[in-house]
Amino acid sequence: MKRQNAPIHRRTLLAGTAAIGAIALASPLVAQTPRVLRFGSLFNPEHTSSRSSDKFAELVEVKTQGKVKVQVFHNAQLGNETQVGEGVRTGTIDVGFAGSSGFGSYIKDIRVLELPYLYKDFDNLHVVYVKVFPTLTQLFAENSVQLLGNIYEGPRMTLATKPLRTLADFKGLKLRVPQAPVYIELARSLGAIPTPVALPEVYTALQAGVADALEGAPSTLLTGKYYEVAKHLLRTDHIFNATYVGMNLKTFSTFDAETKSAIVAAGREATVFNLGIVKAAAVEDLEKIAKTGISILQTDTAPFRAAATPNNQRYAESLGARAVELYSSTFL
Repeated sequence: MKRQNAPIHRRTLLAGTAAIGAIALASPLVAQTPRVLRFGSLFNPEHTSSRSSDKFAELVEVKTQGKVKVQVFHNAQLGNETQVGEGVRTGTIDVGFAGSSGFGSYIKDIRVLELPYLYKDFDNLHVVYVKVFPTLTQLFAENSVQLLGNIYEGPRMTLATKPLRTLADFKGLKLRVPQAPVYIELARSLGAIPTPVALPEVYTALQAGVADALEGAPSTLLTGKYYEVAKHLLRTDHIFNATYVGMNLKTFSTFDAETKSAIVAAGREATVFNLGIVKAAAVEDLEKIAKTGISILQTDTAPFRAAATPNNQRYAESLGARAVELYSSTFL
């Protein structure tokens, strides 16, 4: 009996050893295979928002020790702002950034933080957003999105195909604005005709006369090369604003606690990185635009402020108590 059992024991031992060896070989490969997330970015790679998106991706990979990688798709490859905001909510897009045209299309309370002439500079904007971040996180979570950070823009100016000098020149102006109530109402308050056009189509819209002007931050105006078809820039400086970096909440919930913490930390660090580069770019990009030879004029912004701000409180009240609370948080 012993002689009969001995070969069986050897075969079992060899099989077990082979299995263990296979597991040992396979485990490192499994551990090294990263989870890849798709990130929807709206602008070309040179834009400050795009550079901040790339920084977020870099930080996620480092802080998760390569377990998670973020693949950034620039130039609205995954959709325009509205589509990115909706895609993150439904999960067709893992993560992305969007503002009032995107996340604000269904998280309506956040629109009040983008109203005209609320902030004096980027530092003021950042302080407000740090203050309201816990409230915003809850609002986003209620809509299936994990809020991770902010990407700032501003000050938004007006670039036109014809000379603009004062508020009176805005009467009847076909002003391209994002498909967002805040911007549509802004255009109307200035006497302009709000003309919503998707950002990738703005250049041709200016060429074709569909729009007479657009408004945006220096980085947007520069990297989009809109100065090639619109030669008159007026420093209306009407809005400093933030977009939101959000991840589909169901996707976020699939990670372990350590990975979640790493992703959240990456979002916060990327926000601080963005604040630094956007402050510098607001100056540098405007200087680059000036070197193209277009007309850049300062204007008395008081009439613009007087025309645009009376509607702010009424707009907040129309959205409800939480919007009013958020709006009140901007007064420091």
